[in-house]
Amino acid sequence: MKRRLTVLGLILILLLSVAGCMEWKDKPADGTKSLRARLIVTQDFGNKVLYDKEVEFDEENSVMEILKENLEVETAYGGGFVSAINGIKSAGDLNSGVRKDWFYYVNGICSDVGAGDMPAHNGDVIWWDYHAWVAGPVNSAVIGCYPEPFCNGYRGETKKAVILTFPEYQKLAEKLKNSLIVLGVKEVEIAGIEEERLKKRENPVLVIGEWQQLEKIGYLNSLNQAYRKNGSGLHFTKEGIEILSLQGDPVKTVAISAAAVVALGEGLGDENPCWIIAGNDQESLTEAIEILKSPEKIRYMYGAVITRDKIIRVPAE
Repeated sequence: MKRRLTVLGLILILLLSVAGCMEWKDKPADGTKSLRARLIVTQDFGNKVLYDKEVEFDEENSVMEILKENLEVETAYGGGFVSAINGIKSAGDLNSGVRKDWFYYVNGICSDVGAGDMPAHNGDVIWWDYHAWVAGPVNSAVIGCYPEPFCNGYRGETKKAVILTFPEYQKLAEKLKNSLIVLGVKEVEIAGIEEERLKKRENPVLVIGEWQQLEKIGYLNSLNQAYRKNGSGLHFTKEGIEILSLQGDPVKTVAISAAAVVALGEGLGDENPCWIIAGNDQESLTEAIEILKSPEKIRYMYGAVITRDKIIRVPAE
């Protein structure tokens, strides 16, 4: 019996030793903690995916350092500006005169500093996209990193997600809240729509409602009227939802049951973006909330218009 216990003890010690070695091997040689981020590289507002991979990095690494460690990068202006990734270079189109450059987003928020000055944090989704200087001055926030920024926030600070809606959409708000929690969001609040809370946001918010009601909110109506400037890629009208071109011009109007999902910020680096989930009827609004259970369905999209049978990316190609 004693011999059997001794053998079992030796086996246990051996297993513990192996486990300890595995843990030690997972740590970098310099003793710093290994962190992970998702690095995405696309072209033309997410239409063409060039790279999408979970990568490891060390504490205090910048977004620029992560990019350089995983892809071929050229820089300009003292190293703070990315001028090429894997051979795709910043350039002006001789025919249109429109310049194309690399833009980057951290957890769906367009940064207000250069990539070399932006520290990366564990769990971040870092998205680089190569596109023309069109579709508004700048896209301050995008939906294609969902469920970010509600999971990991911005600059390492995670805030409570706030869903703003009307009483008649309480059940839809509860569905969205449950989806967010399943996707890893730690804290979600549901509240009524108050214009002052929209204007002076202290948290990232998601607004739910039919546009006929939402347009009565002055702040939201102003955003809609500024469609040529804010890069939303869509415009609500009495006839339906207009899909806009890269230049901000209407391409077509979706008059049937449809809903829009778009994110907007008050300029670059807005850690409290406003997500608008608005339908032209309750059926489309319900469909949009259902779509948000599956982040991959809107992956790489700047914004989306959702109909009964398809998801249309905006701005239009």
